[in-house]
Amino acid sequence: MGLAPPRFLPGPGAVRLPGPRQPRRPSVDNTPAGHQQRVAWLAKQHVDGVRACLEATGTYSDDVAQVLHDARITVSVVNPARIAAYAKSRLTRNKTDQADAVVIAQFAQSEQPMAQTPPQAALSQGQAGASWDGA
Repeated sequence: MGLAPPRFLPGPGAVRLPGPRQPRRPSVDNTPAGHQQRVAWLAKQHVDGVRACLEATGTYSDDVAQVLHDARITVSVVNPARIAAYAKSRLTRNKTDQADAVVIAQFAQSEQPMAQTPPQAALSQGQAGASWDGA
């Protein structure tokens, strides 16, 4: 999933569902209402085991990561340097939102970054300095 204000549009490959036919991935606002629309869209796909991988971009990724986690979707928020190194290792040169989304999806599939606990829950469990960006 690629995040950027003020719209959130996963590119082709960023949301990959089983089977040859892929549903249209609508653009949603990068707002709480938009995040809920994304969760509702994912639920309509009737797919178990959805995993979201996002670059750590501060408030742009924190809010949607929290909403996805609250919807019981496994979330990994990854340091952008890891994604950039992965893209470089694959000789990826394009730098567009859609190309980034594809690289993030490929990274998540091949590297399987660890699932994370929201910072609020981690702090309540006594983990000082907790953040989404633990990968």
